[in-house]
Amino acid sequence: MRRPRLLLVLFNLHTGFVRLFPFAYGALVSWLRQEGLDPVVRVVELNRSWHPRRLLPAIRAFEPDLVGITGPSSNAVAMGRAVARIRAVFPDLPVVAGGAHAMLVPGRVVAETGATLAVTGEGERPLAAVVRRLADGERDLSGIPGTWLRGRERPEPRERFLEDLDALEPPARDIVDFQAITDANMGNVFMLAGRGCPWRCSFCSNHVYAGRGEGRWARMRSPEHVFAEIAALERRYRFRGLVFRDDTFTWDRRWALSFCEGYPRRFRYPFCIFARADTLDEELVGALARAGCSAVWVGIDAGSPDIRNRVLRKSATDEQLLAAADALHRHGVALIATNMVGLPYETPEDHRRTVELNRRLYAGARSFTGQGGIGPKCFVFGPFPGTDLDRLCREEGWVRDRPAAVYRESFLEMPGFPPREVERAARRFRWEVHKRNHLGLALAWRFRDSRVGEAVYRVLPGGALVALSRRFQAASERAAGGR
Repeated sequence: MRRPRLLLVLFNLHTGFVRLFPFAYGALVSWLRQEGLDPVVRVVELNRSWHPRRLLPAIRAFEPDLVGITGPSSNAVAMGRAVARIRAVFPDLPVVAGGAHAMLVPGRVVAETGATLAVTGEGERPLAAVVRRLADGERDLSGIPGTWLRGRERPEPRERFLEDLDALEPPARDIVDFQAITDANMGNVFMLAGRGCPWRCSFCSNHVYAGRGEGRWARMRSPEHVFAEIAALERRYRFRGLVFRDDTFTWDRRWALSFCEGYPRRFRYPFCIFARADTLDEELVGALARAGCSAVWVGIDAGSPDIRNRVLRKSATDEQLLAAADALHRHGVALIATNMVGLPYETPEDHRRTVELNRRLYAGARSFTGQGGIGPKCFVFGPFPGTDLDRLCREEGWVRDRPAAVYRESFLEMPGFPPREVERAARRFRWEVHKRNHLGLALAWRFRDSRVGEAVYRVLPGGALVALSRRFQAASERAAGGR
C-alpha cells in the first residue's frame, strides 16, 4: 500500500483570526498515523481572503489522491465556489467535505458544492475508510458509515462517537508551521480539552452535532492527558499562554476542579476558557484564578430574559450572569462577555437591555487579557443552518437570500428590528457600553467598529494586528485602574 497524498484546505474567512491551527485536520492526520496509513499531507490555508489561483496550482504541483475541505458555515459560499472550481478542472479527483458546516447540513453540502462526499459526524473513522480504499486503488466510496455520498438521497448509517479520548494521540501540529500560527495569535496556543457540550441551546450547533453519531457527544479528556499534551508542546514550541476552545470548559464540575488542582503544579502559563454563567460559582472561579485562568468567555447573548431563555433556550437569569461576573471580578479574572443583536423576536428596546446589562457587568472592570482578547463582544445574529433557530427563522419568512457579511450584516428581515438598525446597533455596541465609564476606550472602539476602522483592520498585516491588540490591552488595564 503506497502512502496516500492528502491536500487539506482550511477556510479561515470572517473569523477575526489572522491564522488558525486546523484542529480537525490535526486530529484526522494523527488518527491516520495511528491506523498505519501515514499520509503525505499538504495544508493550504486561506486566511482572510481566497482566490482559486491559490488552490489549482497547489493541486497540480502536489498531485493529491484526495482534497479535503473544511470551514465554518460563515465560509460556506467560498467553500462551495472552491469545490465547483476544483471539480471543473479536476473532475475525477475525490473532494471530501467535513467539519462544522458539513456536519450541520451534509446533504446540502454535497448537493450544492458537488463534493464527492460529506462526513456527517466525527471524521476519524470515515476518513480512514476513505483513505484506505483510495490507497488500495478503489474508487467506490459508497457504504462508509458516517458519510453522505453525492447523488444519494440519504446518508449512510451513523458512526459511533469516539468513546475514550485519552486513547488518541495529540493533534498533528507538524502539518503546518505551528510556531508561526502561535506567534500570529499573540503567542497563544489554542487547545481542546474535550469534545462537545451537553446543553441544547437553540442557536448553537451542538444540538445538531449530538444527533450525528451514536453514543455520548459531550466528552472530556482526563486532566493528565491534557497536561501531557502541554508538556509536549513545551518541548517543541515557544508560547506565552493557552486558549481552551471547548464550548463549555466547566460543564463537568468535578473535572474542572481536578484540572485546576493539577495544572499549577506543572505549569505557569495563563490560560483562557469558555464557560456558562450557571456553571461558575465562588469555589470554581477561585480555583480557576489560582490555577492561572486569566479570562473567561461567558455567553450573555441577550439582555431580555425572555429572548435569552425562551427563544435561545439558555436558562440563565440576570442574577446568575451578574453573580458570575462579580465572582470573576473579585478574583481578578477578566470577563469576556459575548452578545448578539438581531435575534428572533428581538426589538430595539430588547437590545437596549443588552447594552444596560453589559454596562453593569463592566463598570470599573478589566476587559482585556492576552489570552481572552477584549470584552464585551457583540455579533449580529446569523442562524447556523440546520439548527432549531434556523428552522424558526425560515418558518417566519425572515431569512434573506443573499449572502451576508458574517457577524456584521443581518441575515434576517424582521419588521420590528430592520437590518439597517441591527447593523448600526452592533457597530455602536462597545461605544454605548463603555462611554459612561471609560470614554477613551469607548472612542477607540467607536473607530474600530466603524466601517472605516473595519476596512483598516482587514488590510493590516498580522504583526501590526498583534501590536495593536497589545496596545488595547494596556489601554484597557489603565482605564480599569489595573484591576
